[in-house]
Amino acid sequence: MAVCDSCIVDAVNVTPAQVAQITGALGTTSDFERDKGVCGSCSQSKTVIRAK
Repeated sequence: MAVCDSCIVDAVNVTPAQVAQITGALGTTSDFERDKGVCGSCSQSKTVIRAK
């Protein structure tokens, strides 16, 4: 399932800047992809991250 940074912030106790840093780094790995899509949690079209 793809999830946006905002929903990750709402689910865990970290700042938006921390989430952006983590998801940005994960998006550069071969295990995750980060691009435009529909968030599986809030159903909004945003930049999301998902496991490959």
